[in-house]
Amino acid sequence: MELESQVAKIQLGPEKHEAASFVYLSAEKLPFGAESFLVAEILEPDSALGNSSGQVVSGMQTALKTAFKKNADEETFENAVALVNAELGKQATLGQTNWVNKINCILGVRTGKVFNIATTGKTTAFLMRDGELTDLNCSSPKPHPLRTFENFASGKLQLNDILILSTPQLFNHISVDKIKTILSQGNFLKSAGQIIEILKANASPEISFGTILVLESKPGELPEEEINLEEYIEAAKPSAPGVLDKAWQFLQALAVPGKKITKPPYNKTQFRDYFGMFFSRLKGLGDNGKTLLRVISKGAEFGKSNLAPSQIKKFSSEKKFFFFSLLVLLFAVIFSTSVAVYKKNKREAETKILAAIENAGKNISDADAALLYNDELSAKEYYLKAEELLSGLKGLSASQEARASEIKKENEAIKSRLEKTSVVKAENLGTLAAGNALISLPEYFAVQAQTHIVSLEKSTNTVRDDALKFEGKIELAETVAKNKAVAYDGAALKIWDYSSGTGGEGLISGVPQKENAVGLKLYPTNQRVYMLDKSKNEILSFAVLQNSLARPQVSVNLKNDEGKSARDLAIDGSIYILTNETVKKYHLGSRAEFKPVFLTPLNNPKKIQTEINFSNIYVLDSGNKRIIILKKDGSILKTLISEDFTDLMDFEVDEKNKVIYVLNGSSLLKIAIP
Repeated sequence: MELESQVAKIQLGPEKHEAASFVYLSAEKLPFGAESFLVAEILEPDSALGNSSGQVVSGMQTALKTAFKKNADEETFENAVALVNAELGKQATLGQTNWVNKINCILGVRTGKVFNIATTGKTTAFLMRDGELTDLNCSSPKPHPLRTFENFASGKLQLNDILILSTPQLFNHISVDKIKTILSQGNFLKSAGQIIEILKANASPEISFGTILVLESKPGELPEEEINLEEYIEAAKPSAPGVLDKAWQFLQALAVPGKKITKPPYNKTQFRDYFGMFFSRLKGLGDNGKTLLRVISKGAEFGKSNLAPSQIKKFSSEKKFFFFSLLVLLFAVIFSTSVAVYKKNKREAETKILAAIENAGKNISDADAALLYNDELSAKEYYLKAEELLSGLKGLSASQEARASEIKKENEAIKSRLEKTSVVKAENLGTLAAGNALISLPEYFAVQAQTHIVSLEKSTNTVRDDALKFEGKIELAETVAKNKAVAYDGAALKIWDYSSGTGGEGLISGVPQKENAVGLKLYPTNQRVYMLDKSKNEILSFAVLQNSLARPQVSVNLKNDEGKSARDLAIDGSIYILTNETVKKYHLGSRAEFKPVFLTPLNNPKKIQTEINFSNIYVLDSGNKRIIILKKDGSILKTLISEDFTDLMDFEVDEKNKVIYVLNGSSLLKIAIP
């Protein structure tokens, strides 16, 4: 038996100039008895892109029609999908890219009893047969702009099958069970009308979406004229006045003493019908709440003086009946009002949650598209917007939590791409000692435990405990000449001859105390070492002499107490200050433009390193167990992570040989820079 399709199109949302997405629906006849169905949604941050979105959809529709001009066999739909992909690819190469990774679309064609479907993005596509739904989605997780539709499915339809083809928001506003119940009642147009009514009541006005419902019927059963679905939206209209009408009249009489109660005409009504009329009247009362409150207020005043028990006993049977009906009515109004307010608040909360989830998803799609065209700055902005929306979600239902979790995973993937995360393998060179600082010398890597120094001799790769000696505790050290380093013991700076283990006379004047001292770095161009004094919020420099150091000079007065949270400094002509949250840059004594964006906030960062001949800046982010490599414009080049990074303490970078030495606990690790 041949089939004929009965189609209902539902498109809701704001005016086009106010909409945040472009939605398009199409159902039309094709040659050779085929029928095509197109449901498209393009997420747009700018409504001005509506015209370009329309061109994209129009191109898809034209390509679909072109494929079915000559024949409609088993291969035609596959050819149609290829033509649509080619059209979209052409749009992308011509610069029409607003749709890339932001399109949710369904292509469907029925030829006889065979239905072919291709989907991309997030869509709602189901076949309802015998009251059960079968998912028809076949979207690729990450489609390529030149292969937007990568997969398609095909199957045979039966009489009374119903296709549900929609943009993804449909089941956010009507439950699966509800739509199955409505579509199973037998009257297709009436069912479509009821679905429209529910969607209008539940959907937020700023959300645009579209749905096509298709019922497979016998040929000749469908009306030829166009049907207005609004006519099939049912509204409860009681056919005769009931108990509530009479109670309302009695309430009015009580509010206006002396007013005669007119006995309404009474038509016999089935008892079960009272329930429908009851709730219909409550709905009407809710719309006139202010009037009701005024009436109740007046009635209360009158009742206080006229409704004593002795007065009620004198009522006629009819008045007593009305009086007790009134009490029931008042209780019902209070109860229904409370329920209505609760449901309204719950619906508003759910609407906000759904809008936040969908907006987060849209921002993720925008970030993905921006990365496709190497626009990292825009991608970061979209990521941060999505992160803000997702972090504010509370009180989610199970389905909302599942959707939010899915979007959070997508956002984490965007973050990983932005941070350019690389997993590296570490080589353990040996165990030194438990200490916070790595002493890096041309011939040795060393750690001091108490006053004892354990070192790794670079030439032989052997661990020694007799190679280096120093009287006192080394808090910081920096090589300044052959066999010589500047050592800071927490109070004084000394020239340390590490080959002989002797130290020159210590400089105390102007040297910051241990709790305020940050960093110790040599700038070879002027042969000065630099330290930051947190208490004075300034950077000091000390000239390195033969066997001593000169009194300090103030090199930089820091802004806004930035030195208070400083953790380390590095110098390459400019000075970089690592704080708890970020990296600040000073050049020629003034703040310079430098705004690295750490999508994962720094957590207990310990060291920053760069030099005049370095191409990059390196940050040891201990709490997040990673090493961040920044370009000198502040953008992230790489983020290095490793399963061996368990207790990051310090590091030393050999950029020339593309190697980083890491003090992890008491172990010295070596990693290659990828």
